[in-house]
Order: sequence, then C-alpha cells, then structure tokens
Amino acid sequence: MLLFLNLLNKRKTSLALASALATSLITTAPQAASPADAFQRAQHLGQMIERLLHSDLHEATLSKDPAISPSRPRHVLRLASHAYENVQFLKSLNGLAEDKIISTSAKEVKPDDVVAILDAAIASTKALAPIYKVDLNFQAPAVAAKKTPGEVMARLRAVNKDLVKLGAPKTLPNDVYRVSLGIKEQAKAMTSSQGITITDKIENVKKASPADALAEVIGLINDLDKLSKSNTRYALPNGVATPPRPKLGDPVTPANVLLATQFALADVYSLQVATGYKKDLVLPPAQAGRNPADVKNILAEARYHIKALSKTK
Repeated sequence: MLLFLNLLNKRKTSLALASALATSLITTAPQAASPADAFQRAQHLGQMIERLLHSDLHEATLSKDPAISPSRPRHVLRLASHAYENVQFLKSLNGLAEDKIISTSAKEVKPDDVVAILDAAIASTKALAPIYKVDLNFQAPAVAAKKTPGEVMARLRAVNKDLVKLGAPKTLPNDVYRVSLGIKEQAKAMTSSQGITITDKIENVKKASPADALAEVIGLINDLDKLSKSNTRYALPNGVATPPRPKLGDPVTPANVLLATQFALADVYSLQVATGYKKDLVLPPAQAGRNPADVKNILAEARYHIKALSKTK
C-alpha cells in the first residue's frame, strides 16, 4: 500500500511539473506585433533622425505626418523598406559599409514583418552616431494603446522625408521606374505561370509627365481591383487600397508617383503569393537615365498582363 501511495505521489508531481512547464511555455511565447509596435519603431527612428539633423546643423523639427490614408501592412512594409534603403545610402555616404538587402518573404505580410525591418533600420542608424558625434542609445518611446496601419504609413512618409534632409536622395524618375519594373516583372510572372502569352501590341509614348505616370499606376490599381472582385481565383487578401494623391491643383511630383507604385507593387506581389508564388520579392537594381515616359510605358505593359488575367476563368 505504501509503495502504491509513493508511485501515486510521484505521478502527481510529474503531472504538476508538466503542467507548470506548459504554462511557462505559453506565458513566455512571443506575442504577435501590432500596428502600435510598428508605429513605435517608426517614432523611434524619427527621433534618431531628429538628433542627427540637430548635430548636422539642420532644422531639427521633424516633419509632420501627412493625412492618414487606409492601407494594409503590406503597403506599410514597402515604406519601411524604403526607409531602410535610405539609411543604407546615408551609411555609404558617410563611408560606412551598407547592411544586407532585406527581401520580402512570400507570405502574407503581418505587423511583425514591418517591425523587423524597422528594427533593422534603427540598428543601422545607430552606426551613424560616431560620425555625427551624437548619442543614439536613448530609450524608445512608449508603445501606444492602439494604432492603425494608416497611421504607421503616415509616420513613415514623414520619416523618409526627413531622411532626405540628412542626405538621402530625392525621388527621381529612376526610382519610380525601378519599382514600376518590379510591378511589371510580378505581373508577367503571373501570366507566365498561367501559360498566357501577351499578343497585344504595346504602344509606347515618347513624352509624358509625372501626372501621366500617376494616372497609369492608378489605372493599374483599378485593374487589380476589378480582377480581384470579379475572379475568386485572384481575390486579393483584404482588397486593394488606393494610395494618397496630391490635392487637386497641386503639382504631381516623382515622390507622389513613387508612393502610388509602392502601393501597387505591394498588391501585385500579394496577389502573386495568394496564387501560390514562392519566391521572395527583391527589387530590380538601381536604374539610370529614366523619365516619366519610361515609367508610363512600363506600367502600361504591366497592365496588359493584369488585363490578360481577367480573361481567364
């Protein structure tokens, strides 16, 4: 009887230890990041840029966040990637080695992905501290109770604007063409995977303005929206988001067009992934000698591929 009781007590102890271990694993498992976490990282990066600007004798007032526009984590990721690239340019400009290119994995984008690349941008920015003779090891701001992807997007637009003040390059048609080429490559990969051959003659223009290029990318986004809504096979996760555009009467700049193409690239690649695409997204190399007409033409070519998909069942 005594032996039986000892065995029973040992069994109870083992079960209690197993239960405690399981509880410990559950409570210590990392929680998924939220848009509020991404916003905090964007804020932190902005505060670091503010110190660098002040050290470089620039106007240290941070740019105000523009109006909030609805967006998804995948759109925010494109701007976070742009900020990371801008920081790498600043490192190169100051004689420091650039950190590795960060590709976008073939999966649905979550706030965790945005947080990861912003953490990388923050770490890269800290390498500039000795150059500017400024302390960048300060406490990060508190995480807000709640933020939306649109608010993170707005903060990152301001952050990228301030990175230009530090010496990151202003947006040129070359930059817009690079992203537009990425859009075309993704669209072409979709038609190729479906065995679709484009036979329509593509007519290129010789002259175009940034406004013409913007109209073309908005047209492409509308094509995506129609495709997503009309064919469940190409249903875009959480739908298409329309990028912010200049107010009526304001001039259209390459930066406006770049933002729109970043939205479009996020959506085209997301659609690719939703249809089973497994390759990471890596942008084409830097471009040179491009103009708005080149941008409009490459986007028009991408639209042919999107429209071809709409004819499939």
